[in-house]
Amino acid sequence: MRRSYALFIFAAGALSAPAVHANPIDVYSPEWAVKGAATGFVNTGNVDRVLLRGDIAASYHNPNWAVSSASSYTWGTFGGIRTEDDLSNRNFVYAWPAARLYPFAMHWLETGLRRKITMRNQAGAGATWAIVSAPQTILKLSLMLSAEATDYTSPAFLPDGAVQTTERPLPRGTPRLYFRQGLAGEALSLISELWYQQALQSQNDYRWHWETGFEWALGKTLSFKTLLIYHYESAVPQRVVRQDVLLTVGVSARWSAATPSNNDPKGDKK
Repeated sequence: MRRSYALFIFAAGALSAPAVHANPIDVYSPEWAVKGAATGFVNTGNVDRVLLRGDIAASYHNPNWAVSSASSYTWGTFGGIRTEDDLSNRNFVYAWPAARLYPFAMHWLETGLRRKITMRNQAGAGATWAIVSAPQTILKLSLMLSAEATDYTSPAFLPDGAVQTTERPLPRGTPRLYFRQGLAGEALSLISELWYQQALQSQNDYRWHWETGFEWALGKTLSFKTLLIYHYESAVPQRVVRQDVLLTVGVSARWSAATPSNNDPKGDKK
């Protein structure tokens, strides 16, 4: 007899790829906030499949500095074979986040069983330009230079068949565009993020990521969120697909300061 069931508890983000990213600090949000999510899927019978994911993100900001951290862990099996054992952790430190132009530093750790990434360690620094900064509309462009060290379980190949360089650290440049638009007061928001990461010494070594979706507040704590995610990496080991396309639907829980921050951003408030 075939049985299948799904357990969704504060579900947020994709289950099969690292989709938790530390978005640019929103100076109109509460001064501090913590968001948590957990998702589980179990299928037994003709196909045995287990997929579990947990997410946590925290942020704090004041007029002089800000910090944010976002982590996710995914564990899964298919027919008794391990298919996911993936960790993603991103940490940002910002200076003067209410300014039109402000600097930041970033550190990123990632593992990925499906993409055969044993460990990806990346650190960098850059600046963010708040093109539009208002309670209902945020548009920010960031530029970053970073140094990366990635260990795969086997060599990674570029689209032309060349082996990815083993240079340590590998320098990369990353432009990033973030957009959020309130559509129904504070109840509904459109969120979109696009970033591109290019190795400076190899034209064929790059990755890019795009995600867009809606977040609908169900109350002070719970929100419904749906995202369409596309992720591409040109350097992958053999038998690893370069792109992932995901549609995620879920609910997240957030705990934050009781009142919004009193920061007075210097961005465009139109």
